[in-house]
Amino acid sequence: MIRQTGRNDPGSESSATPLLLNAKQVGFMLNLSRATVYRLNAEGRLPRPVHLGRATRWRREELVQWVEAGCPSRERWELEQDDVCIKKIHKRNSS
Repeated sequence: MIRQTGRNDPGSESSATPLLLNAKQVGFMLNLSRATVYRLNAEGRLPRPVHLGRATRWRREELVQWVEAGCPSRERWELEQDDVCIKKIHKRNSS
């Protein structure tokens, strides 16, 4: 189960759902500690984060899709995402 980040959640700054989440917010969403989020990331078991300067953030929508796909390894997740992009391109070109 994925917890939705919102106004009353720890780490949430506003009522708007953020597009990018920090490790604390990802941990809350996945029911994990912040340290576990960083460990899983280092092991390649989370989707690749975005780095903004020294800040590390994860795309909220990508995390939701990743969980719905069964939480595959980063390598497998990226291969699956590449396949989806290729299929979209072929579909667009064949139309």
